[in-house]
Amino acid sequence: MKVTIYTPVFGNYDPEPYPVEHLHRENVELTWITDDLVNDNGWDVYLIDTEDADKWQIAKCNRAYKLQPHKMHGPRLHLDSSDINVYIDGNKQLFDIDKLLEYCERLYNNPDIDAYFYNHEHRTTVRQELKEVIDWRRDDPAKVKKQFTEYWKEGFRDDIPLCVASVQIRKTHAPELQKFLDCWWNEVQNKSYRDQISWPYAIWKTGFDRFERLDVKTERFNMIKNVSHKKVIQC
Repeated sequence: MKVTIYTPVFGNYDPEPYPVEHLHRENVELTWITDDLVNDNGWDVYLIDTEDADKWQIAKCNRAYKLQPHKMHGPRLHLDSSDINVYIDGNKQLFDIDKLLEYCERLYNNPDIDAYFYNHEHRTTVRQELKEVIDWRRDDPAKVKKQFTEYWKEGFRDDIPLCVASVQIRKTHAPELQKFLDCWWNEVQNKSYRDQISWPYAIWKTGFDRFERLDVKTERFNMIKNVSHKKVIQC
């Protein structure tokens, strides 16, 4: 089983790479994707040029790597060659890789599911997520309201409990999962970059059900801790 654990950070949005020399394991790649020259601290750093991009384009650059691992391949970037990929936000730090690899092994050996997603610890509906986005000016209110209205007109009923998208454990070569991720990325690319708004819609739209929900407090905080963003994007 080959595992890639990766974090894309652009626009000086999150802290620099934290030390991971002690987390190196056989058949595990630790990849930090960024647009800033940094001290690698044991990561395999992959540099991206975002010099001419505005803040919204930079945010969506992060989402492209986040939601399209099965299509990411370059001279030194091989997300698409792993069996399991683990996306971790830049404001998270992995401290127990062996615990994480237990989840990866369990997923790899389960023919019935393609991904682990974490239930959101604070919100359950897209409406609640919209309020958070609007109240904290994370995106244009008119845009996100229009997006939800379009979903509702299409038949989406906001009855799929929200996930927190900051950590995802996924099979790389699972066709149904790839179809879901392509739908999700299409929404993020063309609508709000706030991907938790469109996650339930993409689940509904594609009918994707080959995933298991994990509890944030008992099944993520035991191996990955929160740190602060250096800054936030506001409209």
